[in-house]
Amino acid sequence: MFFKRIVMLGVTALSLGTAGVALAQPVDAHAATSIPSRFRHTWQGNSHGTLYTLKIHKYYGRLHQSSEWNDYLNNVHFKKYSKNHYRVYFKKTAQPLELYYVNSHKVHLVYGPGRHAYISMSRI
Repeated sequence: MFFKRIVMLGVTALSLGTAGVALAQPVDAHAATSIPSRFRHTWQGNSHGTLYTLKIHKYYGRLHQSSEWNDYLNNVHFKKYSKNHYRVYFKKTAQPLELYYVNSHKVHLVYGPGRHAYISMSRI
C-alpha cells in the first residue's frame, strides 16, 4: 500500500512537471517552422538594379532590398511546403514569396505567378 502511494505520488509529480513545462512555452511556439541548416546562410541576388540579400536564421529571416534610391529591411518567417520548397511570409501584409533550394550554392526566390519570375540568389 505504501509503495503504491509513493508510485502514484511520483506519477502525479511527473505529470504536473511536464504540464508546467508545456505551459512555460510561448503561445506561438508551434507556429514557427525550423529551417534546415542547408538553407541557413546569407544569399544574395540582383534583379533590375535592386540588390536582394536574404539572411536565413533557424526560425526567421531578414530580406534586405537595396537600390540606388531606397533601402528596405523586412523580417520574414517561413512555412514548409516540401523538402526543398518553402513559402516566405512577411510580418506585414504582402504577397508571400517562394524559396526553392536548387543546390548548395543557389536558391531561387520566386516573386511572380508560377515559377517563371524569380531571382537567382547565390550564397555569400
